[in-house]
Amino acid sequence: MKGLPAPRGEVADPLCDCHWQEAAVAWWRPLCEQQPFGGGWLESGPAALLHRLPFRIGAGPVTVSTREPGEAGADCHAAGNVSPLLLSGAAAALGRLARAAPQRLAAAAQWPPEQGAWRRNGIYVTGDYPRGRHAAVHAAFLDAGVLLNPDHAGPNVLPGIASPGEWQLLKRLLAAHPGA
Repeated sequence: MKGLPAPRGEVADPLCDCHWQEAAVAWWRPLCEQQPFGGGWLESGPAALLHRLPFRIGAGPVTVSTREPGEAGADCHAAGNVSPLLLSGAAAALGRLARAAPQRLAAAAQWPPEQGAWRRNGIYVTGDYPRGRHAAVHAAFLDAGVLLNPDHAGPNVLPGIASPGEWQLLKRLLAAHPGA
């Protein structure tokens, strides 16, 4: 539910939980308006942040940031045998993300924060409509050649580069769906 804190033991998501900073653990969403790139917000937010790094091999590594060194040590098990390939790829992905941040945020800023049943937060767009409508919305976008997150609760990432025609298609789809 939008606006309610994440239940104890669950990871809060800043895209749909306005109380995410009060949670013990939250997702880090790169280029989310509530989480400026650079990490200064960590000082007053959750004790731990989980990161899903934008990475092309498998699901990529999930890393943890904590305010205090060793704070998550009792609950998190760091694998001593993490592949150097995964670590190198994750470092490269973070570097690319940092370099592309201004361009990606400028492209996302073309969108209003609210567009019908959609909310924008940085580069993310999430649907604000009943879960039961998502299969039809997903199918309509897919028929038009646009892939939405198959999970209703999951965020969709706005493209960083799109032609004027692609932007118009996306604007038309967002305005028309989920419909009444």
